[in-house]
Formats: sequence, structure tokens, C-alpha cells
Amino acid sequence: MSLQRLFNKFMADPLATTRSVWRKTVVDPMRYGSPAQRYDARRYWSNRFVRHSGSLRGPGDEGMSDAENRSEYAAAGERFLQLGRSLPLDFADASVLEIGPGTGYYTDLLRQLGVRRYTGLDIAGPLLPALAARFGDYAFAQADVTQLPLTAQFGVPYGAQYDLIVIIDVIEHIVEAQQLRAALAGLAALLAPDGRLLIAPLMPASRRHLFYVHFWSQDDVLAWAPALRLEKALPFRQGQLACLHRPPTAPQGAW
Repeated sequence: MSLQRLFNKFMADPLATTRSVWRKTVVDPMRYGSPAQRYDARRYWSNRFVRHSGSLRGPGDEGMSDAENRSEYAAAGERFLQLGRSLPLDFADASVLEIGPGTGYYTDLLRQLGVRRYTGLDIAGPLLPALAARFGDYAFAQADVTQLPLTAQFGVPYGAQYDLIVIIDVIEHIVEAQQLRAALAGLAALLAPDGRLLIAPLMPASRRHLFYVHFWSQDDVLAWAPALRLEKALPFRQGQLACLHRPPTAPQGAW
């Protein structure tokens, strides 16, 4: 949340805003981990999804109303569809992996694009049964993308490769560089030759924000996924939505 938006929230409801800031900066860091150390992401997101009962405030901005989150997601969703439709990809035949489906917002957009072969992995488990019921022909499992390899017990078959991997609103919650490097290396290895990785948000500069948020830059991601090439990028919230391409023949030793 920007400082201007936070100020507007405070002016509209100072008590609720103060409570929210206290929880984010003091209570939650003590509950889920030190601001300077790894936090318990699985427990944090499980509790947060339960607290918001499947609304977009769970994966979105808790400081915003449901209507405000829906508006932001709608704008982001249009960018996602715009980029997706520009890709030379047969969605009906593509094998797709989504990291962090959350409430299923982008999962639904992938279905609109015609995706049939889909696997979704989320670090938190509470919403997975509802997703499985809603998207009956899609596969879902609980897994941490920073814990490699993503083998069969996590819903990814041994030797699986994907034509498209989607990871939206996830990397900023991987707060340690070593963990993000591991996640990107693992995802790059899961991409089929000529496959694509859709990733957001990529921010203008790398910086730590809250105990559970670190904004990463395009330079960070490209440096830690040397086998992938930036194909295109679109504005996305305060950053970018990027498409990274794995060339049909990856450079030797790129992994």
C-alpha cells in the first residue's frame, strides 16, 4: 500500500488503520517470525485465507475493501489476458502450472483462455478443496515453490515439463534472495523448451517492505533465471507483468 493510500485510510478511519499497522509491524512479525529472518509463510497464508473466507482481501490488500480489491484485480486481470492472448501458445493443448492460485482468480482467467491441462500449487491448504470443487478438471496440491524438487508428492509428476508457468503476486512474498533463486531455478527447469513463464510483479527496484514482503526487480529475476529471456512486459499495478521465454535450445550450463 502506498503512503498516500495509507494516509487516506488513516484519515477515513484512524482507529482501524492504527490497529492494522500495529498488527502488520508488531504483532504478525512476532507471531510468524522476525522481520530480519525467514517467516512461516505456510502458517501465515493459511491463517490469512481462513480469516478472509475466500475473499480477495486474502491474497490481495488487507487494507483495502472487497470492492477496492475487486477493482484492482479487474485491472490486473485485463493486463494478464492481454499478455496471454499475445503469446504464440495453443492454450487448449498447453500444459500449465500455476504457483499460488489463492482464491483462483487467475486460474479462472486461464480457463477463459482455454487451458485444459492445469496443475495449481499453493503454499496454504485452506482454499484448495474449494478450488478443486470449482475447477473439477484441474489438479491442485499444497507445496512450497522454494522447496525443491517439486516432485510427485507435491502434485508435479517426475520429469514433468510445462509449456506455461504462471506465478502472480507470489514472488514479493518470498522474502529471502536464496529462496527466490531456488524457486526460479526450479521453475526454469520445469519449463519445456520454448516454454514461457508469466511472472509479476517485477518492481523498478529491489527493496524490503514488510516482514512478509520484499519487492524484487526485473534485474533480480533475470539474473537468477539465466536460461530465460525477457520476451515482453506490460505495466501491472505498481510494477510489471513479464513474460520470460525459454529458448528451444537453452545455453549450456544455464541451469
